[in-house]
Amino acid sequence: MPKKIPPETKEEIIRLYDNGRGLNPLEIVRQTGVSYSSVYGLTRARQRINPETGQPFESLSQYEEYRARQRINPETGQLFESRCQYDEYRARQRINPETRQLFESRSQYDEYRARQRINPETRQPFESKSQYEDYHARQKINPETGQHFESKSQLLDYHARQRINPETGQPFESLSQLLDYQARQRINPETGQLFESRSQLLDYQARQRINPETGQLFESLSQLLDYQARQLVDRAENKGLSVLIRTRLKELGKNQSWLAGEMGITHQAVSKYVQGTSVPTRDLLKRLYSSLDVPYETLDDLLEDLDGE
Repeated sequence: MPKKIPPETKEEIIRLYDNGRGLNPLEIVRQTGVSYSSVYGLTRARQRINPETGQPFESLSQYEEYRARQRINPETGQLFESRCQYDEYRARQRINPETRQLFESRSQYDEYRARQRINPETRQPFESKSQYEDYHARQKINPETGQHFESKSQLLDYHARQRINPETGQPFESLSQLLDYQARQRINPETGQLFESRSQLLDYQARQRINPETGQLFESLSQLLDYQARQLVDRAENKGLSVLIRTRLKELGKNQSWLAGEMGITHQAVSKYVQGTSVPTRDLLKRLYSSLDVPYETLDDLLEDLDGE
């Protein structure tokens, strides 16, 4: 959720824009320090009429969502159903420089882009999109504690709890409650009715995606998740970490429950590392290496050691 803009700043932006007769949005951004999407939402977006409602667009994101749904999906010959589906399609038209093949999904494309950025904490490229997003979340101050947020999930949960649930008139209690509410406001194209839950929406979205292994649509969300898990297991860093944990636990005469206790995390989290379906964040990785008593700092250190064997 964007940072709340003070009323006086909103008034200043509107005054500077002057219904298109004043400064353009980019100039206003430079003068006020407010993000482009927020400035656009208060200026040009409000001059455009949403044909679906007959009212001005409320924000840049609403305008872009509408525009995406006016485009034809070349894979289906039908209009895109959402901005998300449109972005997914566009990502799969790009070449992955690491494989020289097309990206298989938007998530794979975003993952690649994150790993091209430098982590200021390590001076090395970010190891994953989750590490990149977690780093940025930890640069923000939590108004409830006056301290930096500890993780991306904590930041998102905080933002969710600042929003009002229209069904209760009270703030949402958690991020999961907000996401479930938002899902239930969307129309299921298969039934013409609102989705009943977020899980139903996610299952529908999964079944709109192509399974690269079969060339056919995924049959369910569980099938998609299974495919994605198997792609993670095949990554060098996931394989390397899995081998390391198995080997060191055997050498130490310990088990996964012991490691979970040493790291202060759940047994389920350790199990995912061992299975190769997940890798720890930077801080957890340090705890993992310390617990296993190995001389590594990053995943790259581990991979270089494995390559040298």
